[in-house]
Amino acid sequence: MELKGFLNIPFGSDKETVIKEIEENRKGRHYENEDTEDRMYFSRFFIANRKVDNSCFYFIDNKLCRVRITFDYNNNIYKALELYNMIKEEISNKYYVSDNDYVKYTPPAYEDDDFDTMHENSVRKGLIEYACYWNFPSEYDEDNYIILRMMSDLSIQISYEHGHLNGKYIKSKQMEW
Repeated sequence: MELKGFLNIPFGSDKETVIKEIEENRKGRHYENEDTEDRMYFSRFFIANRKVDNSCFYFIDNKLCRVRITFDYNNNIYKALELYNMIKEEISNKYYVSDNDYVKYTPPAYEDDDFDTMHENSVRKGLIEYACYWNFPSEYDEDNYIILRMMSDLSIQISYEHGHLNGKYIKSKQMEW
């Protein structure tokens, strides 16, 4: 099984291809004033019948290397977990069930804490992290990835990454630091 891109946009696509797919075909909104040389921002388009609240498309040498999308509709831990688990199941059904699925607890949060009274607060403080990732072999040494996470504000974030191009992107950013 391969991961070649995001929606109908192959990894390595240029910015014009991304704009055409998201604005014209998906009716998304492009926030040009927030764009940088290596990032483009969009919102208000749909994936799997869910409205994307915000997204960032990352580029290295005008080639798409990573996409990060966020769904923000969760006002409590129960809704956030429901959406997280639904998306995880949908990705698993489309590709495969990941062995890389975890809930990480950082003290003073523990797995046996009372869920109703402690869990949401611990997630919001960053003491509990939900994450799952799927890796896909590629023609390069680096795998491609889908990474699903619940953020501390209870939003759900999905990243689609081209291992080779994203590695180049990260190295270019490290050189800036």
